[in-house]
Amino acid sequence: MKKILSSFAIISLMLAANGCFWNSEDTVVEEPTYANYTGTLKSLGSIKVGKMATHMIQTEDGDVVYVYSSKHDLNDSEYINKEVEVYGEVYISEDDGIEILKITTIELAPEQEEVATASEQTYSDQEVGFSWNIMSDWTIERDSGYVIFTLPAKEQSSGTGTTVTSDYISVKVFDNTENLSLTDWLGTYDPTAVSMTSQGLINGSLEALGFTTEMQDVMTYFVKRTEGSVYEISHYNFDIANRTYFRNLFMDALQTFTFIPFGTGYEVIDIGGTSVGEETDDTPLGLDPVDSTGGNYDQVVSGVSEQITEIAPEEEAVGGTWYVTKYEFADPNYVYVEYEDGHDMRKVLLTYSLDGGFSYEVLAYFYPGEYTTWDVETGTDEAKGLQKTVVKPTDNGATVVASLLEGYSYLESSSKNFSIQYPSNWYYAASGNHYGFTSTSDGEELVGLDILDESFDDQSGDPMFTLANGKSAKDLTTDESRGIYIERDDNSCFYIYGAIEYSVIIENMAGSIIISE
Repeated sequence: MKKILSSFAIISLMLAANGCFWNSEDTVVEEPTYANYTGTLKSLGSIKVGKMATHMIQTEDGDVVYVYSSKHDLNDSEYINKEVEVYGEVYISEDDGIEILKITTIELAPEQEEVATASEQTYSDQEVGFSWNIMSDWTIERDSGYVIFTLPAKEQSSGTGTTVTSDYISVKVFDNTENLSLTDWLGTYDPTAVSMTSQGLINGSLEALGFTTEMQDVMTYFVKRTEGSVYEISHYNFDIANRTYFRNLFMDALQTFTFIPFGTGYEVIDIGGTSVGEETDDTPLGLDPVDSTGGNYDQVVSGVSEQITEIAPEEEAVGGTWYVTKYEFADPNYVYVEYEDGHDMRKVLLTYSLDGGFSYEVLAYFYPGEYTTWDVETGTDEAKGLQKTVVKPTDNGATVVASLLEGYSYLESSSKNFSIQYPSNWYYAASGNHYGFTSTSDGEELVGLDILDESFDDQSGDPMFTLANGKSAKDLTTDESRGIYIERDDNSCFYIYGAIEYSVIIENMAGSIIISE
């Protein structure tokens, strides 16, 4: 945070010959403004800000201050990319009106005591049949048919003298053996709640009925599962002063809620794919190394290809034959199958078993969407948001072509010879060498991807770094936006960009680009 140390003006006083008064010709002389900042010192490289700025300070709050120094070597390894404290004169650049600090003193910032923070984890419970993301400091209590997550109390203002009951979130599963609609089932389970509910979606695809009590202390969503079950997911708020904070935690978890097959036991996994307590993998951005041999998928690929005519809900076009073009596998036993007949494209979600041979159950059918690649036609997309492995069928069996980030979908352009992953609840549109990604079907573009007819070496940006896919990249970041250039071939490169708030998504997408042969 900026601290202004001195900023004041000296007013010249003139004494008139016939008395003491303010003279209309008096002038105001402004003294320099000085400030100090604490943050990480980074080079601007070839990026030009004003005439003098060569570096920037990025504060803990995410603010950016442009700086330079004629007294100190800011590229000195003692300071560059380290936490520093700087002090100097502030002036406004005549070129673009940006505030720039001329550093007169610089020193390493004192080391701060590291504060333990909660990390994000994936909780999967086969007995209750669901999975979602939670925080590592949530307390878990399980019993038959339900799970309760108790949230740690948010730090209270000192001196209140009051004890606040901790908020908690519950997930309960109920039978729906008659396969009633959500509205009809709720009319039997809790008739008073029906009139208060409104329709909505959680995790972008699961239809739900939700309501909030009159006192705003309980928010509940009901979700129907295809196998004769209904889930009640509720947040109980007791800390009224921090209601928004806890409700946001609930909504964040809710948007990762997915169904998984019923079984026994439960598991908590750190985001990135490692079970709690196990050693972590150094693979960047949670991308698993791709095994191009096809792993154990050959039996599923063979079984689906032999039975695709039975699996498909409709007959192929006259003169056509259904054939599979792509599989997407998700643990523990989900597989998306994309197929076509030379005229129409379709997609199906299956659960499968290899006990005693290949068998399957259809969970959902998909048709090409108006705004998305696929829309659910019937059933429920239970595996949405799970980490997936993309497999292509070949004459020699299955070939793994990509391991998808959790919560990401796969876009492949055969004409441009590349693929990229993007958030699974986003939409995209392509035009020429431009791809735009949005969070709603008619929303403004949040992230853009361009294929530039310019070599990677000709692009500015600093520092040079290596992405999760092994590609060289150049970073172009300001306080408001982030852009990344990615190598493609000798005469072209990729450029992906968006607002700074999407920085992690931009880097994940950049690191997922695969150039096909």
